[in-house]
Amino acid sequence: MSRISPSPDRLKQGTVRVLTVVSVAAVVTGVGSQPAGANPFGSTACVDPAGAVPLNCVSLANNHDHALNYVNLDQTSQAIPGMGAATTAAISDLNGTDLHVYRDENDSLPDVWVHDWNYGALDGITAWVVCPSDNTGQGGTNPNRWCRGQDLNFNVYYWASDNGFYDTAAQRQNIACHELGHTVGLQHRTDTRNSCMWTYAGDGGATRYDAHDRGHVNSHY
Repeated sequence: MSRISPSPDRLKQGTVRVLTVVSVAAVVTGVGSQPAGANPFGSTACVDPAGAVPLNCVSLANNHDHALNYVNLDQTSQAIPGMGAATTAAISDLNGTDLHVYRDENDSLPDVWVHDWNYGALDGITAWVVCPSDNTGQGGTNPNRWCRGQDLNFNVYYWASDNGFYDTAAQRQNIACHELGHTVGLQHRTDTRNSCMWTYAGDGGATRYDAHDRGHVNSHY
């Protein structure tokens, strides 16, 4: 999950772009909590951590191949310009590990469905990943639970509101890298901003995975 940094009050500073607001998408239910720490890897339960945001969780991939289907990315009026390119850049960076990550719009059973839509404010959530109830396969138990058919969601609201989270290529790539990491077991980092897995969006996080992130992925896959 990418959450707004608690330091700058960007919601009060931004201007509003012209974009039709749509209703918040339905989410699924789950239990548990998401651990945090300096060296975090492994799946977590799909939960609503703040009482007013969509469910989110970290899942593992079920093999070395990790396919993404950009189901509506860059393709609707409810779109963040350049988000497809940012996600493709994140895929390329993760391909520097032992995983084979790729985009395939012809895959009807991808590991990850990628969406962008205007979901509203959602308590400061700019993007999130969930293993939905209509997933196409899951197994194991946390911290080793895998899920195929994950939903990766970019919230157009935070581009439409012009709050500085999706306005530049670096901002978009930071969030894309962060959320893609959640689909393969990478959790939030609280020890360094030199990883895109740094907890907060818009708070100086990197646009790439660092050696520590890559080590986790390589040791698992």
